[in-house]
Amino acid sequence: MSATGGKQQRKRRDAAVQGTNDSSVLSKAAAAAQGYFRDAFIQHFVCRAVRRSPLINRGYYVRWRAVDHCIRGFLQTTDRCPRRQILSLGAGFDSLFFRLHADALLDRTSVFELDFPDVAHRKASLIQSSEPLREGLDRCSPPHTGSIHLSSGHYQLVGVDVREQTQVEAALSAAGMDWAAPTLILSEVVLTYMETQRSDAVISWAARLLPQSLFVMYEQVRPHDPFGCVMQEHFLKMNSPLHALTQYPDVSAQRQRFLDKGWQQCVTLDMNQFYLGLVSEEERDRVESLEPFDEYEDWHQKCAHYFILTASTGALMLEALLDPAAGTKLRPSPLSSEGQPSSSHLQLLSSVPSCKAQPVPICVEGLGMASSCLTGGHILLTGGASRAGRGAETRVLLRGREGWSVVRAEQSADPGGRLHHSATPLPGGAVLLYGGRSSPLRPVADVLRVSFQPGSLPQTEPLICAGDPPPPRWRHAAAPVRHRDRDFLFVFGGKNQSERAMGDTAFLSLDDQRWTQIPVEGVAPAPRHSHSACSYEGGVLVFGGLSEGGVPLGDTAMLRPTERGFCWEEMDVRPPPEPRYSHRAHVLEQKLLVVGGVWMFSEGVPGLAVIDLITRTSMEVSLDTASVPHPLMLHSFCSELAASEEPELLLIGGGGNCFSFGTHLNRHPVTVDLRAVLT
Repeated sequence: MSATGGKQQRKRRDAAVQGTNDSSVLSKAAAAAQGYFRDAFIQHFVCRAVRRSPLINRGYYVRWRAVDHCIRGFLQTTDRCPRRQILSLGAGFDSLFFRLHADALLDRTSVFELDFPDVAHRKASLIQSSEPLREGLDRCSPPHTGSIHLSSGHYQLVGVDVREQTQVEAALSAAGMDWAAPTLILSEVVLTYMETQRSDAVISWAARLLPQSLFVMYEQVRPHDPFGCVMQEHFLKMNSPLHALTQYPDVSAQRQRFLDKGWQQCVTLDMNQFYLGLVSEEERDRVESLEPFDEYEDWHQKCAHYFILTASTGALMLEALLDPAAGTKLRPSPLSSEGQPSSSHLQLLSSVPSCKAQPVPICVEGLGMASSCLTGGHILLTGGASRAGRGAETRVLLRGREGWSVVRAEQSADPGGRLHHSATPLPGGAVLLYGGRSSPLRPVADVLRVSFQPGSLPQTEPLICAGDPPPPRWRHAAAPVRHRDRDFLFVFGGKNQSERAMGDTAFLSLDDQRWTQIPVEGVAPAPRHSHSACSYEGGVLVFGGLSEGGVPLGDTAMLRPTERGFCWEEMDVRPPPEPRYSHRAHVLEQKLLVVGGVWMFSEGVPGLAVIDLITRTSMEVSLDTASVPHPLMLHSFCSELAASEEPELLLIGGGGNCFSFGTHLNRHPVTVDLRAVLT
């Protein structure tokens, strides 16, 4: 590429990076308008109001909350200093100065904002044309003087390329930067757009020139798992690739990066750790009540792929660092002092066997479907959401000598749109559909029976059930059980529009379609949703799920039949399986196989957890997905033990809404060879 061509490409990339500011400020304004945080000024930086999805609103809330937490910690730590400064790199149209000024938090504080000259010029014009913004400025100079586009007593808006260190240093000196004063350097998704060598230089430059400072950075992380691949592809399409992720792919590498570049201390937390560890329960309750929400997997995946970092130089700034113990509040297993899984735990997860995953050459997409095995080894799929929206067609996967094929039901036989319901095989070959939802405000209350005979289409009929039905729910688990030689549908947990997580049990007699009370003794598992329940020795094995407090669970409980009814018994499994939810589980050869799901406490994504029900030991097994032609997101999916000569799992559907990066659906079913874990 010629020098001229390279320069033009850099200009195009710089323009794309500047464009991320316009999208970001719209999303911040949308979240503020919905009540996620208080910002009376952000509206003056947007030309129109937009609505964002609850998932995007939550994502921008946790970003705003983390940065605000760090800024207020810095201001509190430096409260007695005669002068202090905030230096915002790539500030864009952020309203930080005006919010702090309105809250009377800028006593003896100067705010310096840096961004590309074009962005700074546009921002200065917006400020000058808005009376509410102008009121926050005093002794304001003319709008453009060299690189300083706006100057007042406490606020300096500087137009300069952050990558050009000599120009930055000269511009800040001209704007009145005191290099010895305690300074907070703020970088919100800025450095990662630079070539890594340049962003490293910025980090080193700040540590060298500001000896009493706190660096606060919010950026992406974990580029190599399925969500990370979708994230990277999105930014490549936007012509603003994420450079630093290649060299610094996780929070540990980012922490070491700052230590190597001259910073004395550094603490990193991913946004799951921050939200659950440093946001009060009362505040989480407020935020989670603002809008109907049922995208837990996507929310936790988003939070796992962003982090907040604080790094310090100088003794004073130690007090302003994030609390490194915040990450340890999430789980009972041993963690390091940085809030990350201990080295022994990581070694356990990295020294495991793998099972090979192979794609099946048919197209079956859907999120939140339910599946069940039918007579002859066929598989029924119901409900879910696809690219066309909710109400994916009812389908039967047929396995013949030539492989798998798909049969679609007639519309008249379709059970209607529902997500996160259960499909339970019944004696005689039919399938019982229970629960689910059409939206986070509309649970499905009917019970349906679906029957299928090879050579014909599925038939659906409603069941009229007597007795007192349990409250409607979705994300529950159901399984057939036996009591006094009678068959029952057992239902446990779930959630609905009023309860975050349910812990009740219900029994539906399959002989007379009556909801029945059966005595259940022992200590019941904690309320949960998105867990699994597998029939086992006349009872049920329940594993994992998401707790009422929003934390994944890793416990295994057995509902054991007794003469009177059933009894809960907690299984002590060693080592404890990694907590997860939105997984699937099956019992095969006295082993509980837990596949996929979402976890928060380890790198990578869940593969297969194998729990030996005799020895009550467990091991984590990774999935070798090298042959799968697309990122394999194993949540909101289905799985079934396939009837074949060799033991294998068939994984169907799944994927998610990857924050603002687009929706990803697994295009093909995948088989997982289980021989490695059964021998």
